Amino acid sequence: MKADLVIVGSGLAGATAALSAIENGAKNVTVIRKGYGRTAMSGGLLAFAADQNKAAGVSTLKDRLSAICENELNPYGLLSDSNKSLSDGCKLLVEKLPSFKADIKSDSKPGLFLSEGGAAVFADMQFGGGSGDLLKLDTKSVAVVSFKELSWFKLDQLVEQWREELTRLGVEVDLSLLELNLSDGLPLQMNSQAALLLDDKKNIEKLVEELKKLVADKKPGLLLFPPVMGLNNADVLAELEKALGIACAELSGGYNALAGLRLQRELDKALNDAGVKMLQAEVVGFAQVGQAIKSLKFIADGKENEIEAEAFIHAGGRFLGGGLIEDGGVRESVFKLPAYFANKLVSDLPTIKLVERDYAAEHILFSCGLTANENLNPLDENGKSFADNLYVCGDILGGYDLVLSGCAEGLAIATAHKAGQLVTGGSK
Repeated sequence: MKADLVIVGSGLAGATAALSAIENGAKNVTVIRKGYGRTAMSGGLLAFAADQNKAAGVSTLKDRLSAICENELNPYGLLSDSNKSLSDGCKLLVEKLPSFKADIKSDSKPGLFLSEGGAAVFADMQFGGGSGDLLKLDTKSVAVVSFKELSWFKLDQLVEQWREELTRLGVEVDLSLLELNLSDGLPLQMNSQAALLLDDKKNIEKLVEELKKLVADKKPGLLLFPPVMGLNNADVLAELEKALGIACAELSGGYNALAGLRLQRELDKALNDAGVKMLQAEVVGFAQVGQAIKSLKFIADGKENEIEAEAFIHAGGRFLGGGLIEDGGVRESVFKLPAYFANKLVSDLPTIKLVERDYAAEHILFSCGLTANENLNPLDENGKSFADNLYVCGDILGGYDLVLSGCAEGLAIATAHKAGQLVTGGSK
């Protein structure tokens, strides 16, 4: 098999890299993935750049990016213009994804969203779950909807946690509770079961009628729902908004939320529409000649095959995506490249450092990954470029914690868009 460009990974970074490369002239692009990773399991919030000064969501994107780039370990520093790479990447995704509505400007400020875990979270965008930004409300009245069949969704406990969080942040919101049945009262074991019920138009109509009764006396400015609003029907919230005349959004979800799956499905469709060939396979080896990767070996349907290409992009994620593995230490899974933490090889660190507990600090195993040069070529144990036609982007790059650093999705988009340009010789 042959291709001009082969990309490992199809999440936010891999898909953005493919679309960026095609935008800049790439023709024959193949994406290889073993399965869904962190993107498909995400909760619906995209963080581009957290406020390093921990201010309450008041810093502009330009200031936040500048602060992050002062940290020489953060991959944003690899980009000559992180703001432009992020902005251009978001513009590309706005063109390709129906639910991606990010108006990225240098003076953009983060929004504040409630999560199903009881937290108030700052993020730059909510994907596929309406717009639950509490800082952009026309009114302070917010009603949180609970379905009685979701036994794990303890709304009374969550509301108290949300109120404490909002008080701490100095944000005034009047929270009220609405509880109703979604089906016939039978307990639901998974979010996907509730979502499938809401794929049915009849159940949506029933939900609308119930909600009209509950909000008749006091019409809230925003209705917040559990992160279960449709699996195959991505327009549930839009349909509710139209029928009720009230803004509707999902709470940010945990690992079993469905917003990430909706995002992944839109990325898959965008790749298909762009003519990208998708291979469901596991990469098991490679061939290299000098400073160039010649081919990748992969297993699909139990058979081993090989694909040659002029260039390769690795966007395989970290442990969840399979980009990093435990192999007598922490290593990248395809090319056996070393993982770094704070410019040090993880394999050289004392084992005790890997099991330390400090919940307020970035953990080595959550922050380690590949390191790269300014051309996004990964570095080997000696700090040298491993291959000049191999590029890396997204979560597989180390130097930041995927949760605590508050910039994972922004880095995925920015580095992937840049990788797509570099692999084609620059932007057009």
